[in-house]
Amino acid sequence: MKKLIRLLTAGALLLALVWPRAAVRIGLPESSCYLPAERFVLQWRHSVEHQLWREYYRSDGQSLHLERTEMQTFGAGTPAGGQTVTTEKGFVGFKSSVRLPELNWVVSRNMQGEIRTLQSAWPLYAQVPDYSTIRITPAYLAQMVVWLGACDD
Repeated sequence: MKKLIRLLTAGALLLALVWPRAAVRIGLPESSCYLPAERFVLQWRHSVEHQLWREYYRSDGQSLHLERTEMQTFGAGTPAGGQTVTTEKGFVGFKSSVRLPELNWVVSRNMQGEIRTLQSAWPLYAQVPDYSTIRITPAYLAQMVVWLGACDD
């Protein structure tokens, strides 16, 4: 009976490692990696107003879904309308429903671009050359592949 339990446990563990799941691939100038979460936030400083802007995304493995946008002030490029959402003090937020096949995000020290997950903030602007294009794409991969290729933030 113990052998059967060990075998079933090992099988369940193996299945969990190889079962595909939604992930996010981050294409950097010299390499690529995977976020350990299917939800992430892009945060940067607006080029004109120098206020923080955040976009909240979710990957379903096929597309990236922009679910909400938060900003400290209104100005060039801000959403013109939509349902407001609760945010932290000092921000205004709008619910979004935008589906994208990928994102190509240009990062520089001036805009202080970061990728955030529940676990951490990754200051890309400090780790890649100014005006580098970061390609963010949805992925559907085995959990093991995501762990082995995880982004080191």
